Amino acid sequence: YSRAGYKMLISHNSDLVVKNTLVYVLALFPISVASVWYGLTTNYFLVDSTLLSLWMLYQTISFIRLKSGTEARKVFIATLYYFTLLMLFFLLHKKNGYSLDQEDIDEDDDIEISIKQF
Repeated sequence: YSRAGYKMLISHNSDLVVKNTLVYVLALFPISVASVWYGLTTNYFLVDSTLLSLWMLYQTISFIRLKSGTEARKVFIATLYYFTLLMLFFLLHKKNGYSLDQEDIDEDDDIEISIKQF
């Protein structure tokens, strides 16, 4: 990218990229915990997502240690797998009975927005 003239953060401030990568990976884990806490998914989701998050953390730590383009590419590919598998786990471990009924929508629909306002 830098040869083509694109200014990428990794070219200018690699330490910030490493720090951001670690912060984002650590910030994703509470989402998994929250879905179990609020009763959206089963406890098995917490187990699966924790293992997945640990694998992602491992990929990130190897990137932090080596700071190479190859490791950065591995982290990128790992995020693609991470998000795909996390969404799959959400679907597989969804609690039965959790759905949004039309009655719930009608009860919460107190505000009407008309097109004339725009």
